[in-house]
Amino acid sequence: MTSVADDCFCLTFGQAHHIGSLLRPPSLINARKLRASGYITENECQVVEDSAASDAIRLQVRAGFSCINDGEYARDNFWGGFYSSLAGFELSSPPPLRHFRPCLPWGQILLTTGSEPGEHRNRSIACGGNIRHVKSACLQEVRRLQKLLVEQPNIEFKVTLISPTWHHIRYKSGKAYDQSPYTNDSEYFGDLVAAYQDEIADLYNAGLRNIQIDAPELSFFCDENIRAAFKEEGQDPDILLHTYVDVLNQCVAKKASDLHVGLHICRGNSESSYFAIGSYDRIAKEIFENSLQYLPENKNVILGLIASKSPTMEDLEEIKAKVFAAAELVAEAQGNGATKDALIRMGVSLNCGFASHYEGSVIEHQDMVAKLNLVRSLADEIWPGEP
Repeated sequence: MTSVADDCFCLTFGQAHHIGSLLRPPSLINARKLRASGYITENECQVVEDSAASDAIRLQVRAGFSCINDGEYARDNFWGGFYSSLAGFELSSPPPLRHFRPCLPWGQILLTTGSEPGEHRNRSIACGGNIRHVKSACLQEVRRLQKLLVEQPNIEFKVTLISPTWHHIRYKSGKAYDQSPYTNDSEYFGDLVAAYQDEIADLYNAGLRNIQIDAPELSFFCDENIRAAFKEEGQDPDILLHTYVDVLNQCVAKKASDLHVGLHICRGNSESSYFAIGSYDRIAKEIFENSLQYLPENKNVILGLIASKSPTMEDLEEIKAKVFAAAELVAEAQGNGATKDALIRMGVSLNCGFASHYEGSVIEHQDMVAKLNLVRSLADEIWPGEP
């Protein structure tokens, strides 16, 4: 069994993190609608995006985060434009509904509404040709962050990348590329991995040193109903999960040694709704080689203990107790009983971004600020003086 590679997945370490997307301000949402309707130009919308991103950076710095992003404000949704930037993929009318897995959220949404959430509601990304990396999907975000942080050299920044398996899992077996030259998963993933490696190399060469790979689809393998649906389709969920972990490992196999990569897994946050249920114990063995209690000594783990879906504030003492309980579990399993040593390799965060789609969620701006401050307060309680 192949776990996610120990030497490849290790986010630049601080004890307080946020996951990625921030709520877009009304000015940006309005500008995007005006751009889509042809009332303003792309450049005019870019000015609004830059201003909003600058505000987002100031918010994160004020909250005390040492590794920040631009709120993902240039994106329509959390997966951004990676797939659409590749040769071989195109944004077009959705494939026939029968190609999608109805047990997964996109299949359910498409069957109900005939379109996907987000700005491009009536279109979907489809693979119709040979996959090649022709331009970077995230280079604009890196350059904007470098520009906006030029006077704050002690603040690091990160960019999130959608996982290489996000597109594939949406479709029934063989349907993710049925309009392309590919005849099996090995051929499809072979070219996709090469393109992913090229994207990582381009971002690294531009100065990026922190990448977070978003793989919420891995939580689907925790959900017994989804697993049962896979089996009814003739797909063994454990074999598919093993394939996905192997693909992730291949994507980062050639990364530079000083490029830090984190793997984010959650149950989704589409307008404050989740995608899957079930314990992470189902997938922990494949991801970590075993569950949290066997966390390898050269891996760090960020515990997503604060909800980004709800404005309800968590109790600081309760979530602090959860962190110590997790550290005790790791320490006990490793046989040295040193909870403080286990804590060194832990951090805390929100459990997801605040706006997986540009429309946002049920929480308001002030709720988001309060949640970010709670993450920082929790980290300061447990690791005083640490970033």
